[in-house]
Amino acid sequence: MNIISGLISKECWTRAEGGQCYLEEDDITVLAQHTKPVLDKRTVLVLLELQNYYFSGGCFELDNINYSAK
Repeated sequence: MNIISGLISKECWTRAEGGQCYLEEDDITVLAQHTKPVLDKRTVLVLLELQNYYFSGGCFELDNINYSAK
């Protein structure tokens, strides 16, 4: 099992011919690697960043994204 704690500071998705999307570039900083799930930690920070590829015409279009973005 490969579980990490870390930061994703960059993602660059590209749409190829035929419409398939692929991750062209990313930057992930690993702060810690765990061999088993960390069960004694109860605090989590979740950041949700709505990027262009979730909207109409993007690689990962989501239903009702305009409503969610309000």
